[in-house]
Amino acid sequence: MVRQLNRLGFYTEGSCDGHERGNPSIGFSKEVNLDTVMEVLLAAGIPYIFARNRFLKLRIQRKLLLDITEKLSYIQKDSLEKGIEFIRKQLFFKRLEELLSIEGESGNEAEVRRFVMEELRQHVDYLTVDQTGNILAQKTYGTGHGPTLLLNAHLDTVERIEPSRTIVKNGSIWSSDQGILGADDRAGVAVILELARRLQSPGFNGKVKYIFTVEEEMGLIGARSVDETFLWDVNVYKEILKKIRALALKYKVVQFIKM
Repeated sequence: MVRQLNRLGFYTEGSCDGHERGNPSIGFSKEVNLDTVMEVLLAAGIPYIFARNRFLKLRIQRKLLLDITEKLSYIQKDSLEKGIEFIRKQLFFKRLEELLSIEGESGNEAEVRRFVMEELRQHVDYLTVDQTGNILAQKTYGTGHGPTLLLNAHLDTVERIEPSRTIVKNGSIWSSDQGILGADDRAGVAVILELARRLQSPGFNGKVKYIFTVEEEMGLIGARSVDETFLWDVNVYKEILKKIRALALKYKVVQFIKM
């Protein structure tokens, strides 16, 4: 990581990986703009950074340092002049391309599930896999006093992704030279992972629940099996339940609803 930061012109004067007992930290020379360094590191996937004197303490597990370093290696020095949003966009496209290269047809989502869990793990408070294979995660932001939102995408593709295929890029239009591209719903997965990173910034108070389902292409099998209790405090879900309950009472089908 130090080597990549120096390559980008962020010259360092000291570093420590935390020795698996504390957070990694990196010290920078006086001419380095720490705000710019922090923006780049946040874009690369570090959820929290604390600045003290000329040192940045990175709130990240030691084993994830290599993943962050890999993302830094994709950034070209001249990209810094184009701004942090340009860099975020390039890293997003790289992550999307990675997702489009992972096999995961319905019933065979293990590899893409591992990828998503590793990407999501450092950005949530709670992460698990249910008995069907769906990923369920949750994060409280700020004070937590606000809406509870649900973000959902499915992991599987309708067919197997051809391992030898090439992704053809024509501006903003991507296609596959053989077989499916797989952007349904890998693009949705990529967007939600990007949101999980960006929501770390101050300004949002509330909770977000994340669900990545399996076997969507076989008839919403994963979605149908999600434990309903995981959804009870989702604001939109509660409003829908209220309306359904009102209709059930009106038409005397009370047994339809369990509150």
